Amino acid sequence: MANGFDVQVLKLVEKQLNTKIVIKQQRWSDVVSQLRFTNKLDCIFGMEISKRREQSFLFTRPYYRRKIAIFALENNKQINSLKDLIGENITGDRHSSIEKLLQDEGLIKQIRIKETRSKEESIKLLKTGKFVAMIAPKAVGFHLAKQFDVNVKVISESPESTPVAIAVKKGNASLANQFDKALQTLLDSEQFNTLKYNWLNK
Repeated sequence: MANGFDVQVLKLVEKQLNTKIVIKQQRWSDVVSQLRFTNKLDCIFGMEISKRREQSFLFTRPYYRRKIAIFALENNKQINSLKDLIGENITGDRHSSIEKLLQDEGLIKQIRIKETRSKEESIKLLKTGKFVAMIAPKAVGFHLAKQFDVNVKVISESPESTPVAIAVKKGNASLANQFDKALQTLLDSEQFNTLKYNWLNK
């Protein structure tokens, strides 16, 4: 079952709108393509806002900002920097600010990134040692490491935090407005602030 801060926000929005939102957990690239080109999905929770994505999707107001990090096992003394990843296999999120960082450093073509269906799958692969590093939101990575009893270290992270929101298909302003109004109410609530503290206070 999907979990995480974005899923908890989804549940709060669900209550606010008095409706049922069905969660589909798939590869990120598949999810993005389905929302953009098909009618199989209505929205994506937890998408980072960028100028490029704003050309394809409508976004609600951001409900938090996050940094993306690259995690390695704490006892892996050979992996301590981005350059140590050259020629290695890493797992986790695709199309994040970390990929831009790798591109800026001229390393993107020298590192193999395996996209997984979930962040839980990624942390399990890191724990087994089959992959030397994992890309994930920083707070989520630490949360999963604690959940799966894995000692991890951050070898690099995005230089700036990125706003995160709910994305809907271009032209579906009605749905975007519904989500936005729900978020407007939630963002100032004690319940949301408690949730945010418990998940993101890292």
